[in-house]
Formats: sequence, C-alpha cells, structure tokens
Amino acid sequence: IAGIVSNVKLLVIKANNSDNPLTEEDESDQFLESSIAEAIHYARTQGADIINMSLGTKSINTVTQSAVEQAIAEGIIIVGASGNDGDTSKYYPASYPGVISVASIDESLSMSSFSNFNDAVDITAPGSSIVSTSLNNGYATGSGTSFAAPQIAGVLALMKSHFITMTSDQIISQIMST
Repeated sequence: IAGIVSNVKLLVIKANNSDNPLTEEDESDQFLESSIAEAIHYARTQGADIINMSLGTKSINTVTQSAVEQAIAEGIIIVGASGNDGDTSKYYPASYPGVISVASIDESLSMSSFSNFNDAVDITAPGSSIVSTSLNNGYATGSGTSFAAPQIAGVLALMKSHFITMTSDQIISQIMST
C-alpha cells in the first residue's frame, strides 16, 4: 500500500484500551480519554506536524479538548473522523474547534450512508470500500470516516512537504478553499 505522500515520518501511537479489545458495536468504550490526551502530548513532544485521530466519542471531554487546544496552539494540525452514525451526531475530537472534521464520500462522490454530517464537518474524503492491509499479509476493504480522515492527513502532509514556508494555518486555509 502506498500512501499519499512519500518521505515523511509516521509516528503511530496506540491509544486504545488493550484490556477492552475494539469491537464494532461500541467504539467509544475502547479509548480512555486520558490515553488519548497522553498520545496527543507524546506526539507533540516528538515533533509531530499533523495528528490524525480516527476515533471518537459523542461526549465532550475537557482533558482531551485541552490536549487538542494545546497542540493546535503550537501549530500542529489535528484531523478527526466525523463518526459513522449516518446522522448529525457530533463526535469528538473531530468536532472540537480547530480540528479538521472529515466526513466520508463513496465512489460516486456522494455522502456515504454511514457518515455523520453536521456543522462541524469541514471536508470530505473517500471512506467507502477502501483497500488496506489486513492480518496474515493480506488485503481487505473497509469503510468509515476513520478511513477518510487519514486521506486528508496525507494530503495535508503532502502540502506541508511541498509548501515549506507556509504555516499550518495557511495550509489549512489552502485545503479548505480548494
């Protein structure tokens, strides 16, 4: 699998609760807010320029919100998945101010039936039937705003690597206007 941009460093941080394996039924119980905030802090201290957060919950949490605000204040671009309820529900951290909230579109460029849409959503990206790696050296398709958000993070990384004099705010403004 090739990414959208080459010659960048990825810092993959596992923030889910390993004692409670991820299930499709209720993703919100899989992530401790303190772990998410710790992961944001760790990414910040390691020099991350962009943080993708393909996770979320319907509840606002001040610990995570504070970590997001601190990262944004330091010029880090935060991208979040808008959620997969197919309605106007808001998911956080995607719906926090300053976070680029990404909804999903399908092959026909229509909103994916599962994708959340609300006034906090900033942009859309392909998120239906996305081919990715799977266990045992295989490939599989998956759908969700968690597949759309990293595509926007990749485009932002490409822009950041090409437009080296632009600030994070200028890069965000550019992607939103085009």
